[in-house]
Amino acid sequence: MPEFTKGEIYGGMMKGFAQAFGDALTDMPTGKASEVAFGTTQTWAGIPFEFRHGATSDFPGASILIGGKAYYTHWTPAKAHVSHLQVSSPAAIDAEIAEAEKSLASGAELFIGGHGGAAKRDAVEFKIDYLKKMKEVLGNNQTA
Repeated sequence: MPEFTKGEIYGGMMKGFAQAFGDALTDMPTGKASEVAFGTTQTWAGIPFEFRHGATSDFPGASILIGGKAYYTHWTPAKAHVSHLQVSSPAAIDAEIAEAEKSLASGAELFIGGHGGAAKRDAVEFKIDYLKKMKEVLGNNQTA
């Protein structure tokens, strides 16, 4: 992940944000970074953080089960239209459905993300239903 954040895609995106938003952005960390392997659990301040693979269509980041109670993903599930990135193709939709179902199966009670606030299980269930309907609509309409 440290190499990814400095690379052409993510690094370029962050440079574009800096040009657009200037001082409104928080500086990226400049200290030593280490990578936590997927499939591992790290305990900090007595709280276990379980690092799992995130949605296959998303940035190469983790979904994290925190203390067995909170599930962190890139996008917080919401009872609203999902990001265009989540519905850009049938494969992206499938990846988001799989990740949402995985989050429900984790036993978490709270769902949080890098984008959005906090949500409960009903928002994840809404997201799954929404994405399944979106996939159905795409399947029934083969042209723009």
